[in-house]
Amino acid sequence: IQEALMKIKAELLRANIKPAGKSIAVFLSSDDESFQFEAMVPIDAAVDAKTALGSDVKISQTPAGKSFRFGHKGAYDSIDDTYEVLTAYLDAKGIEAKESFIEEYITDELAPLDENFTLHIYVQPK
Repeated sequence: IQEALMKIKAELLRANIKPAGKSIAVFLSSDDESFQFEAMVPIDAAVDAKTALGSDVKISQTPAGKSFRFGHKGAYDSIDDTYEVLTAYLDAKGIEAKESFIEEYITDELAPLDENFTLHIYVQPK
């Protein structure tokens, strides 16, 4: 994730486009072995979608709509505990979520062992 975000930020810098918010990752699918995600860095809406960026970087829309926000503070390596709590909460409330989860990185560096690491997890109901 960190590598993908660094690649996007480098392309934005090269194209002289300033980030307009915190970096995010949209988790599209996962299993016990791996996960699929899209890394994103919000930018000013006035940027032309045809702006030339690297071949792996494109301008697109970030997820929109209603969502529940959960917080995680602590090592990224312990995030599974946070996901278990939020899943239990959604189950207890009878809330059916969309397949993807969105992580917004409040702390710039995604440090696996940093106990001060902070992020928000957004869950969109179906």
